[in-house]
Amino acid sequence: MNGVGVGVGLTMLLHCDLVYVAERARLRAPFLSLGLVPEAGSTLLLAMWVGHQRAAEIFFTGEWVSAEQAVELGLAARALPEEELLPATLATAAAIAKQPLAALRETKRLLLATRADALRAARAREDAVQVTRIGSPENAAAIRQFLQERKGSGGRR
Repeated sequence: MNGVGVGVGLTMLLHCDLVYVAERARLRAPFLSLGLVPEAGSTLLLAMWVGHQRAAEIFFTGEWVSAEQAVELGLAARALPEEELLPATLATAAAIAKQPLAALRETKRLLLATRADALRAARAREDAVQVTRIGSPENAAAIRQFLQERKGSGGRR
């Protein structure tokens, strides 16, 4: 991951087997400030990775998570200089590709099996609530405020 991961840019990383981030990468979950709730099973997965307290802090405050913090929290395996990110990622992918395919496939299946039912349930709960949040007065006000701030900054954020 190289750059900025906001919202789904953070939550999709929770579904990855391995995450390498550039040292300047930043992550953020601004759902609440938009009058929304987290999605993609992230209410389950983020708490699994970082613990309830840190997950609550990340979701409730919407503060930025640095690449260094992402590694410390277990959201990423490594933080690398930008110029080393792609070569390191490709080298790891090549090493994994050399493993016996059936054993690799079964190991991945076993890793995912313990959370599959819980993840399905979390996604269903999140989706049911999100449907009520999209277009809600809080969501509409947050979007208007965001657009106003963006207009006032000349489109720069």
